[in-house]
Amino acid sequence: MERVPVSTCSTYKNVQECWSAQDPYCVWCDSKSCTFEDDCKDSDWVSIPDDYQQKMVSHNVAKDSTGQITLNILTHLTAGEKARSNFACQFPVSSRELCRKNEFPPQFPQCICILSENILPAEGLAVSVRIRLGTLTLLEPLTLTNCSEIRGPPTSVLCQQCIRAGCGWSKNHCSWANQGVRNESVCQMMGSGMNFSRPEISSITPSVVSFYGRNHAVLSGHNLNDVTRVRIQTDDCSPRDGKRKITLMGIHLEFVERVTHSHAPQEVQTSQNSNFQYVAPGLYTQLSDSDLTTGSPRTLTHEEVHERDGAPLPAEVG
Repeated sequence: MERVPVSTCSTYKNVQECWSAQDPYCVWCDSKSCTFEDDCKDSDWVSIPDDYQQKMVSHNVAKDSTGQITLNILTHLTAGEKARSNFACQFPVSSRELCRKNEFPPQFPQCICILSENILPAEGLAVSVRIRLGTLTLLEPLTLTNCSEIRGPPTSVLCQQCIRAGCGWSKNHCSWANQGVRNESVCQMMGSGMNFSRPEISSITPSVVSFYGRNHAVLSGHNLNDVTRVRIQTDDCSPRDGKRKITLMGIHLEFVERVTHSHAPQEVQTSQNSNFQYVAPGLYTQLSDSDLTTGSPRTLTHEEVHERDGAPLPAEVG
């Protein structure tokens, strides 16, 4: 009997790689290594949040009726108790104090900064936010922008620029975060009525990816300027049989009645031999260049199960 890990956490060398893998089994442990949560119970650890986020740290800028500007810093992380109890943010600015002192103490996963001045320069204000979470330190560079100065024709591009600057989109113009919508889905609806050239995909590299964690693929072709997101989609997410032959070697195998896989038991015919094989479900997917559309973050590719010999078995065999 052999125990095979379902994830390869140790291959990620820093906290960004560990988080970007989007692998729920992996945590960044004690600011040193990416490992399994069970191996880091007595230390500080951080991992991905319950809901998918594109960035580890995000921000938004709000302005109230008195003209007071508030900067909100959000950390999109899950953390152990030790790390959560030692959470803080610093907003160093060389020329002056950025925040009013002791207005709102940091409370995981958010830090609030009430700006000491109610005016942001036209060119924007560069800020490096230092976030401490247990033994982990994150440095997030930001450019704080006057949201009302982000102007132009109401296009999906301007909408995305507005929201990514920490502002909100309201009635075809950019406004402060508390006065508009903060979800980029509003920009998708703006792009639905615009004309785009259909993308032509000549290759997707790699064409075979694992179901586990986040996958990185490079698309090559024509008319890709308006493609903003790619999503793998399938009509059937249930496990399928592949053709990965697993060979078990040992003694007394004539008493084996079946092999238990993580998805479903796989029946095995017993024999008098000391070696036998069985077929386990496939774990890989084949990326295809069909069914690709453009215009907004709605670009899709579909997938089909790709059968591959010799893939690692993410389960206990016993």
